[in-house]
Amino acid sequence: MADPILRVRGSGYSGSGYKIPTDGGRVVPSVTTVAGIAHKPGLIQWAVDNVAAFAVANVDALLNRSESEGMGFLRWRWKNEPKLDDEPNIRNWHNYVLNDAADLGTWFHEYADSDLTDGFTREPVEPWQEQMVDAWNLFKFEHDVEALLTEQTVYNPRGYAGTFDALLRIDGKVYMTDFKTGRNTWPEHYMQLAALGASPVWMHQVDSSHPGAVAYKRKDKPTTYWMEDVLPDFSGYAIVHVRPDDDDGTPAFCELKVIENDLIDMHYDWFLGYLTAKEAERKVKQYTNGKEEK
Repeated sequence: MADPILRVRGSGYSGSGYKIPTDGGRVVPSVTTVAGIAHKPGLIQWAVDNVAAFAVANVDALLNRSESEGMGFLRWRWKNEPKLDDEPNIRNWHNYVLNDAADLGTWFHEYADSDLTDGFTREPVEPWQEQMVDAWNLFKFEHDVEALLTEQTVYNPRGYAGTFDALLRIDGKVYMTDFKTGRNTWPEHYMQLAALGASPVWMHQVDSSHPGAVAYKRKDKPTTYWMEDVLPDFSGYAIVHVRPDDDDGTPAFCELKVIENDLIDMHYDWFLGYLTAKEAERKVKQYTNGKEEK
């Protein structure tokens, strides 16, 4: 999954953002940065579960330490890249699991994008990759799936931008679609879809000869050209949820989860509340930093 061209790491909103060349180079927070401030009870439970599971599996490592040493051992956060021959240990277990989960999502997003756009797909080599591809292929066999657009950036002048996974026509209906590979879906995912779908501007990359094209120059990278466009019409929102075989015995699957438009509207209101909070946070930081510099 290639990094969107207009995405910037620093946005001034405590997270990544997008630079909008057609709006004077305005930098706005990304949809994920805004929605990322949502409370995530599932993620908290995930971290607890993984630390607990590894602690039980490595109880001898704890019994050889005092209570305070054991607490420090479990709470220590790994911050360095592991060596190739390192084995996961109790200090960094949750990070290894997190990296595995991220790899799973990144790999499938790249595979699905290439598959939908008739690009080159890397053949699966790991068992979990084969399981996900088999589930995805079965989904396509059971449904009529056509990609209208994939991996495109949209902008909302209200003050945010983001990149959606795909506009898919599935069984004759066009959905703003998000691929998810985690065990569960959460309100944050609905917020992201709602915000992307409510964005009136499609940042359309064009060639330099296109009338009205605006140049976007980046250091040490090729200049690209952009115009504002309108997305093809879509009538619904959906998550395509893809998983390999799970540890709890759940077999690999790929299923379509259509989200009611009323629920999308409510989550968009929720998202706008977080956007207001992010903007207020930025203003407070600017004010505070300005006072400190005087």
